Amino acid sequence: MQRILTPQRRTRTLRKTRKPTTTETVSIWVYGNLLGKSIMYLAMLAVVGALFVSWIQYSRNRTFSPINNRFLLVSTGLGILSACVFFLLQIGQINQQGLVGMLDMQMGLILAESTLGSGLQWRLAGFLLAALAGLFLLVPGSMPRLIKPGFVLGAIGSCLFAWSFAILGHVNMHGIDMQIAAALHFLAVSVWVGALYPLAQLCHVSDLSNDPNREELTAVMTSFGRAGWWFIGVMVVSGLWMAWQLTGSWNALTDTVHGRFLLLKLSLVACLMGLGMLNKFRWVARLHSGIAYDATVIALRRTIYLEMGVASLIVLAVALLTTISGPQV
Repeated sequence: MQRILTPQRRTRTLRKTRKPTTTETVSIWVYGNLLGKSIMYLAMLAVVGALFVSWIQYSRNRTFSPINNRFLLVSTGLGILSACVFFLLQIGQINQQGLVGMLDMQMGLILAESTLGSGLQWRLAGFLLAALAGLFLLVPGSMPRLIKPGFVLGAIGSCLFAWSFAILGHVNMHGIDMQIAAALHFLAVSVWVGALYPLAQLCHVSDLSNDPNREELTAVMTSFGRAGWWFIGVMVVSGLWMAWQLTGSWNALTDTVHGRFLLLKLSLVACLMGLGMLNKFRWVARLHSGIAYDATVIALRRTIYLEMGVASLIVLAVALLTTISGPQV
């Protein structure tokens, strides 16, 4: 007896058996690239920021937080994994043959010799050096002579990250001044944004008035605030210089996709700077006074978490911009 399909059943059957269209397939690759790129960006920021906070602590009393060291190692592992996955996604997007297309060795060799491949190689090298730095810093009690070499390796790895941004994307089409600005911009942003999570964790272990880490928290936040004038200044100057060079006119800010994303990014950066000023001029100042210490630490930690949320949106906006328009970064 022949089965009669109602219109509703026929529609559901077609939905189950229909193959993805070319547009849907492209969208899957775009979403994958966006996710992989965002995680890779966050990992690079986290590595540089964790190293900077460790350096502040070590320069003060020759100690640093084990939690921060573990965060550094986790960030490097996540960065290596995301960089490799991002490279495979690029191969798959070119082949358009599903997951199998990601394993095309011939296409991989061709892509590895391109500018994108070179940039990813610099980033992988940076993550590997940062991983070595994290291992060196993880055992300061038994091998103190490895601490300074660890910081040197971490600094070199951070410079490799910065160099990868200088040779990829839009800035690669401009002169050496744009490449230097891109590298400095990355380093300034990473020192600020990447340090937020370690600072928040420092607040977690220092939220009691009788905690021995109270003085440590105040000193680290003060040192970070003093350095903030430098890296925020570098970030603003280099960012505005690149923005002007890439847009070229005020009309481009509203008439082009890049300009509109740039306005969105500038708005988020303004929010981030506002939260940073609130931390520096209100909560950190209260830490010095010692008045309502517990409530101040809780407010400081919440504001840092807000900064982390806004910074994540900025990273997502940058990843989206470089994914849908212009060269890959």
